[in-house]
Amino acid sequence: MLIGLFLAMNNDSSEEETNAVTENLTVKEFLLEDQTDENEYIIEQYVCTDFVNDVMINASKAGFDTFSIIIHCDIWGNVAHELIVFVTPEGLIYADVTGGDAFVSIDFSSGIFIVKDARSGEPIYGGIIDWWAIDGVTFNISNQN
Repeated sequence: MLIGLFLAMNNDSSEEETNAVTENLTVKEFLLEDQTDENEYIIEQYVCTDFVNDVMINASKAGFDTFSIIIHCDIWGNVAHELIVFVTPEGLIYADVTGGDAFVSIDFSSGIFIVKDARSGEPIYGGIIDWWAIDGVTFNISNQN
């Protein structure tokens, strides 16, 4: 079910969408208030999956519908990264909550992604995704050279 919802909705988070309101709280406000990003990243003990799971629990309590996706970029080697996705009436909002709060713009046709700081909007990093996964189903990005 999530796959159909995911593919049917907007693939690019805009400033307008990050201001989507749920329970009188925008996604941006929620992320900035949520304290999960202050947890310590501990290799093989508390990693991106744990950050995402904890934020999803807190987001649910705040009235948000969420799910997660996994992305992989060649430059990361065998390591993939998990993102949280907020489902709003305005579309999907992608966020990287591992050790900080950031919004992620993803173009799934080209694989290009950009991560921007939630407070300043300044780019932090970006790259090209070679595959992504949701609900255990993996999708390759086909338009790469």
